[in-house]
Amino acid sequence: MPSPETPCAALDERIHCFAHRGDEWQAAAHPLHQDKPAKAGVGMGITFARELLTHLPDDGGSIGLIPCAFGGSELERWEEGPKGDLFDECVRRVKAALSQETTCKLGGILWHQGESDASVSAAATYTHRLPAALDALRSAVGGGPDLPLVVGELLYAIDQTNSDYAASADVNAAIVSMRQTLGKCGCASASGLGHNGDRLHFDSQAQVEFGRRYASEMIELMVGPASGAEAPVAQPPFSFPSKEESAGTQCEATIIAVQD
Repeated sequence: MPSPETPCAALDERIHCFAHRGDEWQAAAHPLHQDKPAKAGVGMGITFARELLTHLPDDGGSIGLIPCAFGGSELERWEEGPKGDLFDECVRRVKAALSQETTCKLGGILWHQGESDASVSAAATYTHRLPAALDALRSAVGGGPDLPLVVGELLYAIDQTNSDYAASADVNAAIVSMRQTLGKCGCASASGLGHNGDRLHFDSQAQVEFGRRYASEMIELMVGPASGAEAPVAQPPFSFPSKEESAGTQCEATIIAVQD
């Protein structure tokens, strides 16, 4: 039997996706992203939406996902300005999606990016550029500083002996620090999550769990800490390894959530 998160799973009529092709709302199904069709697979978005619907008040509403991620993208492409092609496309898609469903409201942003800025030279400016980029994105999509935002850690098993990822610990620290730097911001831990064999990309099982952790953070931002049997999944501590700790270890978006 396929798991609830496989492409074979039955569609949930409460979860919708603003498709890359055609810019139209449709039932959400894996893969949500079409930036790299040959590699697209199970992501965190549908699990995130299911978890959110489970823990938010049951008022008959639904969740809309606007996939905007592009794998392997540098932060500069998400910054407002002449090099920010992905920033511009994200803003365009959000506005197009909301214009088609006027009863929807923007619920929050899910952000996962950083591997492509993990070289020593790129990471040197990442800490101060990231909050500015996220603030600009929140403002441009019409949410402002109070729009809930959840960022996520990098894969703990990333190969920090590779010069492209040598400063991963610094980039990850910057990501986690957004909880204090920005208002209305949470961070999902990647502790214990596996990869697909390349020490760079999360595997399908990890994506499902990551979606739950993102949802837990979003729920707390939207309605406050949950309690009781229906509380969201508890997050493990933030414990990204140092370059020394990762030596010898054998062990990516942006999704906008719209709630009506």
